[in-house]
Amino acid sequence: MGRRKRKQQVYRPQRKPPKIFSCPHCGSNSMKVKEIKVDKEEGTGSATIRCGNCGLEESFPAGPLTEPVDVYGDLIDAFYGEGD
Repeated sequence: MGRRKRKQQVYRPQRKPPKIFSCPHCGSNSMKVKEIKVDKEEGTGSATIRCGNCGLEESFPAGPLTEPVDVYGDLIDAFYGEGD
């Protein structure tokens, strides 16, 4: 007699946030967050996002937990006139 088989567990890889975004101005997929600089002592800094195709460039305030996706969201809000 044999044992009952256990159901095999399926491990799915976790999705990672994107690193390249589409530009709201020209529509190309060449927009990257260039740099996020944060002063560790004060906890404040700035992040710059730039499109490689049309040259759209914006800077936003950034904290120690700011990710590139957050900076892109700020750019979309500023571009379409939403938010503060």
